Amino acid sequence: MVYRFFIAVLILLCLTPSSARAQQTASTTQTAVTTQQTTVVHGAPAVATAPAPSASPTLALAPVAAPVMTDMNIAVLRTIDKVSARTRTFEVPVNKTVRFGQSLFIRVRACRKSTPLERPENAAFLQIWEKSASDGTSHWVFSGWMFSSNPSLSTMENPVYDIWVLDCKNNVTSSKPEVFSSEKAPAETSIDGNPKASAVPSAAAPSPENKPE
Repeated sequence: MVYRFFIAVLILLCLTPSSARAQQTASTTQTAVTTQQTTVVHGAPAVATAPAPSASPTLALAPVAAPVMTDMNIAVLRTIDKVSARTRTFEVPVNKTVRFGQSLFIRVRACRKSTPLERPENAAFLQIWEKSASDGTSHWVFSGWMFSSNPSLSTMENPVYDIWVLDCKNNVTSSKPEVFSSEKAPAETSIDGNPKASAVPSAAAPSPENKPE
């Protein structure tokens, strides 16, 4: 009987460390799981979000300088008669007048050309009037700057004739000399009620981007 008691005690002593170790392992495992859950649920790192886009910086645009224009002596003009489809090219010195057809007179007041370093541009200040065949009276048709780069910016409104600027230069290249007219311009006080017909061209030709109204 005593022998059996000692055997039971020995077995109990042998089994006790294993149970403790098992209990300790289970406790450690439970702690790890709890810690992991706590980390996931309560200590989860914040989702990285892209920073809010900052306001776009304002670009400071440098002012565009007006092209440098050089005065030339001769304006090269192209005219067309819309009825007959007849065209003609004139080389008109500044302050001279030419006639196209029977009734249209063109006087060049200034012709200016951009420098070689600038965008190609030619600007001519023209005064154009038409003389009536019935009573001999004259009336203004156009007065202002015309540009070779974009003729549509400043056009002459006439049902029969059209004109545009081709070039400004200093030397005549045409082999045929021009015949100039001594026709007097109408009273240089208005063009359709606007006094700019008699305006003297400004010191600098306006660029097409800053064309005066």
